[in-house]
Amino acid sequence: MGAQRVQLIGSTLGRPLALFASGLAAGVGLGLMTGQVLGHIVSYATPREPVIIIEVIATMIGIGIMAMAIPARRVLTTDPARLLREL
Repeated sequence: MGAQRVQLIGSTLGRPLALFASGLAAGVGLGLMTGQVLGHIVSYATPREPVIIIEVIATMIGIGIMAMAIPARRVLTTDPARLLREL
């Protein structure tokens, strides 16, 4: 009750954003470490192809944003008085 929209978004996206950032960092790190395997699977790619790395990061960010947008939208459209009546 009485929370601003920015506070609602912050509390809704705080932990998922931290998990997403750590997962992205781990994924990029592991991806770079296993670059030799990528080079054998995709014949035209070098193990550290910058275009592929950037495309993978952009795809992961897009999926993460979509996954976090759904709960954030639900929080912003929920009526707090209705929630209190349901308790």
